[in-house]
Amino acid sequence: MWGADWIPGWGPWNTPLGTDFVSVTRGNTHGAAIRGDGSIIAWGANSSNMLQPPAGVFKRVGVGAHFGIAIRDDGTLVGWGNSSYNKTNVPPGTFTDIACGYGWTIGLRDDGEILAWGKDWYPEPFIWGSLLAPPPGTYKAIANAGYHGLALREDNTLVGWGWFKGFMNDTPTGEFTAVAACIGINFALRTDGTIAAWGSGDASGLKSKVPPGPFVEIRAHDYTAIARRADGTIEVWGKNVPGWSTPPKGMFTSVDISGYGGVAVGQTACAADCEANGTLNIDDFICFQTYFVTGETAADCDGDGMLLIDDFICFQTAFVLGC
Repeated sequence: MWGADWIPGWGPWNTPLGTDFVSVTRGNTHGAAIRGDGSIIAWGANSSNMLQPPAGVFKRVGVGAHFGIAIRDDGTLVGWGNSSYNKTNVPPGTFTDIACGYGWTIGLRDDGEILAWGKDWYPEPFIWGSLLAPPPGTYKAIANAGYHGLALREDNTLVGWGWFKGFMNDTPTGEFTAVAACIGINFALRTDGTIAAWGSGDASGLKSKVPPGPFVEIRAHDYTAIARRADGTIEVWGKNVPGWSTPPKGMFTSVDISGYGGVAVGQTACAADCEANGTLNIDDFICFQTYFVTGETAADCDGDGMLLIDDFICFQTAFVLGC
């Protein structure tokens, strides 16, 4: 995890250590991950028992403002945490995806229908329609920007609802596989792995600084976006205070971003390959020493959350073994 290590008004993040995580998500006050056995672990603030997820086997988890929603192995939903506005009162049925926002959630059913429930910010002055009334249709991907929703239909048309006039300006056309959205700005992942960006304005360069692809995954939140390549490397752009857009170097299998930084599940890779290029040479020593001196988490070779002499021993041992 990178970015702010302190939750304003709540305390430290206390991100868990481990090597058995398969997917991860992060909100502004807490995060959650699914372990290899399908169970959920949560960390961060615990104002509404957000850190007590239900037991069971799950295949998808999302977090919003002081609540969580997860998809069980059988496709049914469960919610926990702050229950105001009925945001944890999940609908019946079976789902393939969820997208949580500021007090409301979008769910994608296995038949392609989308539902929304929780807090409807409409008729706030900046909301251009009900958040809980997504357009009808058959969809294959969803995203929750907090104050607007974005979805990709089976015919590849992009649909948005909520927020204010302008956030769907210059909507692109083409073939897409995934979508992401943040405050007023949207992203769609093309079939060739490049990213299309559109919406209202260009806050923090979210549209003008989109990195070149190809990518296989994209997420966004507030004023920051993250994309993952097929080789596991990631790019982050947008707002960078404090260090939100400076992730650790490495290869990752699951990523997410929030208003205070990002979180990622790392691949099982050689601890001595600091440059993550598949070869071991003197440049990896220089890379590791630089990370250690600057206090980067990438230098935490033994994964104990601290940068000590043990990390040098760990790195040197891995290098000698040619892992």
